[in-house]
Amino acid sequence: MSRRRWFRASRVAGVAALFACAVAAAFAQGGPVVRAFVRPAGDVTQDQTVRFVIQVDGGNSAEIPQLSNLTNLRVIAGPERRSSTSWTNGRMSASYEVSYTLVPDGPGPAVIPAFSVQVGDRVHRTEAIRFDVKDAVQGAPAQAGTAARPRPDGSSAADVFLRADLGAQDVWVGEAVPLSVSLFSAESVSSPSWVHLPSFSSFWVEDLEVDADAESYETRVEGRPYRVYPLLRKILVPQTAGAFEIEPYELQMQVTESDRRSRFGGFPFGRSSRIVRNSQPVTLHARSLPRNGRPDEFSGAVGAYTMKVELDRSDAAVNEAIGLTAVVEGEGFMKSASAPVLRVGPDFKVFDPEVEESFRVSRGRMVSRKTWQWVLVPLAPGEIRAPELSFAWFDPTRERYDSARWTPPLLMVRRGDSDARVPRQGEEIRVQRRDLAFIKPLRGSLGTGSARVHEQRLFLVALAAPLAWAPIVIVAGRRRARFRRDRGRVRASRARPVAKKRLDAAGRNLEATDASFHEDVARALVEYVADRFDRSAAGMTYDAADELLSSRGVEHELRVRFRGCLETCDFARFVPASGSTERRTEVLHDARALIDGLEKAL
Repeated sequence: MSRRRWFRASRVAGVAALFACAVAAAFAQGGPVVRAFVRPAGDVTQDQTVRFVIQVDGGNSAEIPQLSNLTNLRVIAGPERRSSTSWTNGRMSASYEVSYTLVPDGPGPAVIPAFSVQVGDRVHRTEAIRFDVKDAVQGAPAQAGTAARPRPDGSSAADVFLRADLGAQDVWVGEAVPLSVSLFSAESVSSPSWVHLPSFSSFWVEDLEVDADAESYETRVEGRPYRVYPLLRKILVPQTAGAFEIEPYELQMQVTESDRRSRFGGFPFGRSSRIVRNSQPVTLHARSLPRNGRPDEFSGAVGAYTMKVELDRSDAAVNEAIGLTAVVEGEGFMKSASAPVLRVGPDFKVFDPEVEESFRVSRGRMVSRKTWQWVLVPLAPGEIRAPELSFAWFDPTRERYDSARWTPPLLMVRRGDSDARVPRQGEEIRVQRRDLAFIKPLRGSLGTGSARVHEQRLFLVALAAPLAWAPIVIVAGRRRARFRRDRGRVRASRARPVAKKRLDAAGRNLEATDASFHEDVARALVEYVADRFDRSAAGMTYDAADELLSSRGVEHELRVRFRGCLETCDFARFVPASGSTERRTEVLHDARALIDGLEKAL
């Protein structure tokens, strides 16, 4: 070795030794310090998110249990982990953070209980954190449109609100009501996701397609400009009478607030934060349909309709099929409506109808169309009148029952080419030939063809079989019981087949134009990782999933593909119509390949 190379190697070794000494000195000054705190500090409003942080100073890792027993709080994201190392006055300090995003359940006191954090071989106990959640006006344009609500730290709240609108407040049972949910924002928003969706147990619900980006528009609320994003549209049909309160929708999103004090007030150069917004609860009153004047043929149709009936021919032969078609169309809901009443005489045989139905939304109203097609078979020749048709409905505008009747024309029925005649209803049926004959008795005596069951060898073997397989069954049962008690092993063994089933379900939804396909694929991938590692899928972030996979030695390239697939699905949650069917097929193929690759790597 030359003298110059020896000098360089000595210098590198010296620097490494100094670095190691500095690290040892930094950590020798004292044990790690564990702190738990929330941001923002102090009181918060109901529509704010709270960031709960566990910080370990003097360490780069820690074992932190899952959050539980929270009071008036729930976890919507996390845990997110971050570690850092810094130098100050020649001393090195390391820190490790784990954070959760929480949202209040309502106004009142909120408590995060104390819990234990293990750092190395030492266990640290945090202090319980208590704060008050103040009420916030939910979905009120006046609050969001005139002045932004102040935060506890003195800054202004994001000028964003969520609003749910019903097409009508007072309706009849069976009357279709449109419901729309829109996001009004004066800020730059991104990455929206639903935290809570109400249930509609007393309604028939039809979901309508909506494209938030393509259908967004500008408006002004009490003089302030807003960009409005339609998020949901539904058609609600109450099935029972009463007053129904529709729970608030709850949405979380990332908001970048504009700095209105800057000369560049129109640009989103302000602070970025994750917030939660609730819509206002809305109440729908459904009245029972009146009994007075209700026709016998009424089957539940509510709206305003017209009926059109036609026969495919005016003359036919005996036993020749005749098509009868009735089309009922108009504004209203017809899924529960039965076929028009068909009054059939003894001269016809009628088969059950084929039914076709469709609906569309026009100017906020539901337009339904339902078609019934019967097959009539005349049974006798002559001039016969076709069956009469009638259909009844309740008109909510005029608040009365209405009906449509079809007066049938006369049909000319001629004799057929065959001499066979179909009997009329009520006519006596005569026997034309003998369908049954007596069985010819066997001549001679009967004998036994084989040995009796209890005398056969197979019966004796089966009788002794329990002595052989009973111990095997007992051992297998005990082994299975031990396996089922190990919850982590059970989840890990079922992770791949469960993920495959979820991806198959997503594959049947390729043609969907909303974000449901990508949400199903992302959920299958995240829950696969959660099952393999016996973790909760709720709030699992990209970094948490990557850290879990890295701990098992999964290759970097496979982890990058996994994260890229999740980011593709996450992008499509706010732009559901951005991908074609071919692109969705590729995403589904990549997800299945990822599951197979992770199964081999783990």
